[in-house]
Amino acid sequence: MFYYTKYCFTLLSILYFFFSPTSHPIFRFEIFAVTLTVAFAFSLYAYFYLKSDPKKILDLILFLVLLGLSAVKWGEYDPLRVLPEKASVKITFLFWAVLLIYNFRKSTSSESFAKLGSIIAIFPNIALTAYNPNAIVPICLGLGYGLLPKDISEFYFPKLRSKTALILILFILSAFISTLQGLDSENGLLQFYLFLIGGLVFVRGYYLSLDEKEKVLSWLGFVFYIQCLFFLLKISLDPGFEFSFNKNNFYHIPVSLLGANSAIFACLFLVQFIRKNILLEKVYNAFSLGIALLFLGISGSRSSVLMFICFSVFIFGILVRKKFKVYHLFILILTIAALIFFNQFNTKQLTNLDSTNIRFMIWKFHISNTFHLSPFWGFGLFPESQLLFLDTNLDSSSHYQTILDYVNEFKSFPLAHSLFIQLFSSLGLVGIVLLFILLFIWIKKVLKITFIENSGIGRHALLGISLAWLVHEIFDFNSFEIPNLYAILLILGISIDSKNETKKIEAIEKKVFVILLVGFASLFFYKSLQWNETESYIRKWTKLYLDSNFEFFQYNSKNKFAHIPETPVEIETWREHFLGEKYIHLQMARAKHQKSPTYSHYLALCFNKTNQKAFCYSELTHLLKEEKNNQTLLPFMNALLSIHDPYKIYLSQKNEKKIR
Repeated sequence: MFYYTKYCFTLLSILYFFFSPTSHPIFRFEIFAVTLTVAFAFSLYAYFYLKSDPKKILDLILFLVLLGLSAVKWGEYDPLRVLPEKASVKITFLFWAVLLIYNFRKSTSSESFAKLGSIIAIFPNIALTAYNPNAIVPICLGLGYGLLPKDISEFYFPKLRSKTALILILFILSAFISTLQGLDSENGLLQFYLFLIGGLVFVRGYYLSLDEKEKVLSWLGFVFYIQCLFFLLKISLDPGFEFSFNKNNFYHIPVSLLGANSAIFACLFLVQFIRKNILLEKVYNAFSLGIALLFLGISGSRSSVLMFICFSVFIFGILVRKKFKVYHLFILILTIAALIFFNQFNTKQLTNLDSTNIRFMIWKFHISNTFHLSPFWGFGLFPESQLLFLDTNLDSSSHYQTILDYVNEFKSFPLAHSLFIQLFSSLGLVGIVLLFILLFIWIKKVLKITFIENSGIGRHALLGISLAWLVHEIFDFNSFEIPNLYAILLILGISIDSKNETKKIEAIEKKVFVILLVGFASLFFYKSLQWNETESYIRKWTKLYLDSNFEFFQYNSKNKFAHIPETPVEIETWREHFLGEKYIHLQMARAKHQKSPTYSHYLALCFNKTNQKAFCYSELTHLLKEEKNNQTLLPFMNALLSIHDPYKIYLSQKNEKKIR
């Protein structure tokens, strides 16, 4: 009964999000048609010819539909646009569908297929080209289904050390409290959910069997290969492309994300190259390592390069501890030399430290404001968009001019560029102290497993990626990005051997478990629906109203559809409450462009329901300038704006022209 309940709930949820609003309805219809055709045809073949277990066939149908949903979600982003009509997304979808069917044939039991099938169905969402927060929907649905047993009586709780479990629970609670009372709770809650789902990714990898772990590690290589194939294809088809990465984006992908992603997979391929004994596997992993080093080198990400070098030294230490051989040193020198060679394609050299002073000033900006305004709980996740408008200690701050120059140069908020500084300003002293305790426990465990319990290079050596990643995150901030976060957590879960230390769930605990499960699922479903509806609505207007950090949405008069009259802006109360700040800012921009009387309504909402009051005062000031009868109020409004805009982002006419 429990199996059919969870199956029906998951399938209905997938179908609901499958048919939620999208900016690519024809593409969605094509994916859905192919999904149904493949599912129907192969299910008949499996039932009548292969005599497969009906539950296993139902799982196959579910995972194919889930894979289709994943394709629709990553197709909405599709940053490379290598081939017309989203052909690259369709090819990727067909590849994973074939692998899913192949695994169906090879799986000896429905339980094994449920575990591996749920991973295959969500794999495309952790690819770099699927860099989209909407992946939260298929990832959570797939993991949730794969983690739950077919019968609730078979559910077991893993045994955790009481102190570790207590600290982990306290950290999650403190992060949740900081996020709820934070300056940007909408985006903060989304990121909080992504972290929780990251925990599910880790658990999914941990509870795989040894054979299943090896399969998933090889499939992770496929994820990287597919995205690199499209990168290289895009480069070859783009006559204007140059090997100059001294800029923020590789097409529509942040360069820091490309570098970090390449470093993670370079570490994975290095370990796989050393531990595999079959010649063909060694050649495969050596070639994969070369491709990863190529993209790592030309990305020019110094923190990512440092991460790979630290990991290489870590692996060399394990090899030397076992027995020193000359070829171990040769491998270390060769990989680092290859990395330095590939970096020559980049105009940004690794030894260039010109931005160091700016980074230190931004760290000081975050630390001083957190200590001054909210030392214990911080400002919630993503505080940088609000810290600029809360800094009240400008006269004595040495970072004022540096931060102002950074804002004017990059037209962006001052990101901390360090995970630990970012989390300190987000979670405060309470959260950061608990985090450091957890990291100390984890580092101690990794060193024990890799250097004491195991003397050779096995899967356990991959745990060193977490240590190298901590070094990376001192100088960068990529842990909040789905491809990096979930790839690392899956690798770490696979690297640890699961133990039979479990506690069978009791009758009373079953009821508590079901209540918690239903509660979490309901809250997740509500928030996913909210995020999905918001992004779908915003995406309809992204070509006509461009995203802007400081003005949120700006009318794009150069768009080819700009001459077509827009639908008049209407007041929809339920959308205002349900979709939140992004919707209010978009409607406000639309009403302003249309000179609609609803503009005053959305301007009032800007003050009442959004966080960035400086923007609201700026808009009100511009409105008063256009009304001759209210000119006497302008000095008063400018005074209010100066209070809420200490860095003069909106107040300064010079800066105003730059951001418009």
